Amino acid sequence: MKTKEQIKQLGHWMDHASAKLVQQDGKAVEIFSNLSKHQKFPGESGDGIKLGNYHSTNNEVHKLNKETNELHSYFNDLYKAITPYDEILIFGPSTAHNEFANYVIEKHKHFPGKITLAKTDYLTENQLTAYLKDFFIN
Repeated sequence: MKTKEQIKQLGHWMDHASAKLVQQDGKAVEIFSNLSKHQKFPGESGDGIKLGNYHSTNNEVHKLNKETNELHSYFNDLYKAITPYDEILIFGPSTAHNEFANYVIEKHKHFPGKITLAKTDYLTENQLTAYLKDFFIN
């Protein structure tokens, strides 16, 4: 059994664009997502393709699959970064922290860490540090 000093704690603030991982000693690592929402490539027209006199939208499935693959790649990078920790607080202003927790539980059923979820606003560096100290002390 680990003593309180041996337990590795991590604060993990995230949204869909980036994640900030803050360790007990205050060191922070930022991981950016590779999501390319609303990105249009040169020469690309609308979502529809013409089929005779009818207009059919066929490109939506391709865009959804691409977005889902990019999101899972981002979540997988985050999962690799948090695996060495025993207690993890995942929080943020959007639904990304809930989506990430569901991804971890679904894909990695034997996740060794203890995850706690919380909803917060966007925080400054000082607010982030104070929030984590308050959470892990209590």
